[in-house]
Amino acid sequence: MKLRYLISGSLFAVSCLLWAVEAETVAAENGKPGPWAFEFELYGLMANIYGDSTMGVQPGSLPAVDVSGDVDIPFSKILETIQMGAMAHFEVHHQSGWGIWLDYAFMNLKDDSDIGYLNKSFAEVGLKQGVLEAFVLYRQPLGEEYGYIDYFGGIRWWDNNFDLKLSSDLPFPGGAASKSWSRSEYWVDPVIGVRWTLPISESWSFRLRGDMGGFDIGSRFTTASGVGFLYGITDWLELDLRFKALWVDYETGHTGEKSHFIYKAVTYGPIVGLNLKF
Repeated sequence: MKLRYLISGSLFAVSCLLWAVEAETVAAENGKPGPWAFEFELYGLMANIYGDSTMGVQPGSLPAVDVSGDVDIPFSKILETIQMGAMAHFEVHHQSGWGIWLDYAFMNLKDDSDIGYLNKSFAEVGLKQGVLEAFVLYRQPLGEEYGYIDYFGGIRWWDNNFDLKLSSDLPFPGGAASKSWSRSEYWVDPVIGVRWTLPISESWSFRLRGDMGGFDIGSRFTTASGVGFLYGITDWLELDLRFKALWVDYETGHTGEKSHFIYKAVTYGPIVGLNLKF
C-alpha cells in the first residue's frame, strides 16, 4: 500500500515537471521569461552513520530471538566498505511561490562487525540505505536584506536492507557452521519543515534547514537539520557547502517475534555539491 502511494506521488511529481518544462519552453520561444525555475544538484555526503539495530531471527526450529548490534560506521570506514552510492537533488519553483522538492540518497555498505548472539560472533553485515524526500514547498520572500523562507511538507521514504551472517565454533541447529538472514524494511514518514536562505554578499548565501516527522505513522520520529553556504560561480551554477544530519527512530513487531525490527541511527556529515540552475 505504501509503495503504491509512493509510485503515485512520484508519477504526479513527474507529470507536474513535464508540464512546467513545456510551459517554460513556450515562454522562451515567445521571448519572455518563463514562470518556472529549475535546480538540479549532484552532491556527495561524507557520511558517518551511528546508532543501533535489532532484528528478530529464528535459527531453525528454535524460538525467535533478537540479534542486536551497533551501527557505527565513520566516514573513513564508509570509504573502505561502500560498494555503490548515488545522491541527487531537484527543485522546481513557480513565480507564485509554489514548488516541488525531490531528493534521493543511496548507499550500499558491507563490513565485518561483532555482536552478541548466543556467544557467537557476527561475521559480516551489509546495509543498503535509500532515502527519498518528496516535498511540496512554498517560498515567502523576506526582502533583499533577509532573503526568503521555504515552507515544505511531504514524505520521507526509507528503504533499508540488512544482511546478517553469523559464524561460530559451535554448530547452529542442523549442523551448519554459519547462518545468514536478510531483512528488508521500508516505511513512509510524513514530514514538515522550513528552510531559510540569507544573502550575505553578491556571491555568497547562508542557508539553514530543519524538519520533523514520523509521528508514529511511519517511524516513531525522524528529523533532519542542515546549515551551510551557497557560492554562485555563475548565474547558472552554484557550489553547495553545508553540514547535514538525519535521524530516525523506527520499530516494528515485538520482542521475541521474527518480525521484530528496530533501527535507531543518525547519518551526518559535510556535503559538497554542484547545483545547476536553469
